[in-house]
Amino acid sequence: KRGSVRVTVQAGGAAAGLLGACAAAAALRGATWPALGLLNAAALAQSGTGLGACAVFLELSKKHSGVFYAISNVFATIPGIVAPLATTALIDSTGQSGWIWSFGIGGVISFAAV
Repeated sequence: KRGSVRVTVQAGGAAAGLLGACAAAAALRGATWPALGLLNAAALAQSGTGLGACAVFLELSKKHSGVFYAISNVFATIPGIVAPLATTALIDSTGQSGWIWSFGIGGVISFAAV
């Protein structure tokens, strides 16, 4: 349930993971392997935010829960297409510092979702 302590802790952990990765990436410029490790740590921190999301569709409609799930997946795919293109454009225009901006923007969006 949105606003509950569990959801706030999950989203806060994901935001802290992304913002922490952003700060550490800024400190570790040019160090590829530590940056990749931080990226994986941020992805791990964010992975717990979607637990229990499928149960919502059964609460909306037992008969049409598959339709609701399919429609939500269509909308959920759009950021997966747009984000890599936007990140590439950001990195091409700013150079290596674009990675810091990329993680920072992701962290701010995750924190705003809390």
